Formats: sequence, C-alpha cells, structure tokens
Amino acid sequence: MEEGSRFLEALPDRLRPFVALALNTGMRRGELQGLRWDDLDLAGAALRVRRDKAGEGRWVVLNSAAREALLSVTRGQKVLSPYVFCSPEGKFLHNFEREWKPALRAAKTLDFRFHDCRHTFAGRLAMIGTDLYTVQRAGGWKTQVMVQRYAHLSPDHIKAAVERLASRTSDSPTGTKTGTGAQAG
Repeated sequence: MEEGSRFLEALPDRLRPFVALALNTGMRRGELQGLRWDDLDLAGAALRVRRDKAGEGRWVVLNSAAREALLSVTRGQKVLSPYVFCSPEGKFLHNFEREWKPALRAAKTLDFRFHDCRHTFAGRLAMIGTDLYTVQRAGGWKTQVMVQRYAHLSPDHIKAAVERLASRTSDSPTGTKTGTGAQAG
C-alpha cells in the first residue's frame, strides 16, 4: 500500500478525489469524466451514472471515503462547471494522461493503468469477504464471469487463507472414506 500512497501524493490535488472515487466505487474513467453535479445524492450516499459501458444507467453506492472525495472537490472553491471533475477552465476533463503519467513516474509506479482502480476496487471487496454477487452489483458488472476477472485476490491474501488451515487442528472427516472401497485421490 506504500506504493499506492506515494502515487496519490504524486497526483495533482485536483485529481486525487477523481482517483479516490474510482478506488472506492469501481467507476470507469469515462463514467467519472461524465459525472455531473446533478447526478449526486450525497445525503443518500449515492450517485447516478447516466450511461455505463453497456449503454444503460445505474446507481452507485458511496462509502464515506467516496463521499469525502466528492465533498473535497468544492472545498474552498467555486463550482465552475456542470461536471464534477473538469479542467481548470471548467471544461470536460481531457488530457487526463498528461497528469497521470508523470505521477506514476514520480511514485515509481510504472505499471498501473487507470482501469486498474476498478480491479483494485473489486479485489479489495473480495479480500474482505464480500460475496461476488454483491461485488458484481457494486461495480456494475453484468455477469459473474466478468466480476471474477476483476476480483483478483492478492498472493498475500491467498497465503494467509491457506495458512489458517495450519492453525486449525481437527479430527473432522475430510470427505474421503477409507476402508469402504473408496479410493483417495
């Protein structure tokens, strides 16, 4: 996580909420770029994606970190645009890579695409024990197959899960019958 913190620190202040929202909602870059102030329901902790990748709209639930990221966008400044995330001139946020790539270099995090925020969102949910149906709904994936492509478990998480077996000594049956003609395999 040290690498992630270095990267967020290397981003310009105005892009930190953009990335924080992606990491806490799984939203795609285009969904974030198209997000408008009238799509937000901060009191209800939700926002509306007008059009997602499938061409449909959906509602996204906001956790406290996502709400704080959105609130920080206007803290101490005037709203310049109907877009939540806009250029310094208040226009649609273009040329995102112009600030993304230098931040990656400064943080020495060269192999991280913006879409990896979506993978990180799904993987983190899976690693805290969230069932895949809930991960699917939270990230707006249409099928379980798609969410399984995103919800990667870290090697450390898998190692810790397997290690928990070593700490459990049990005389409970394993499901393999011996002495009854069944073969272990």
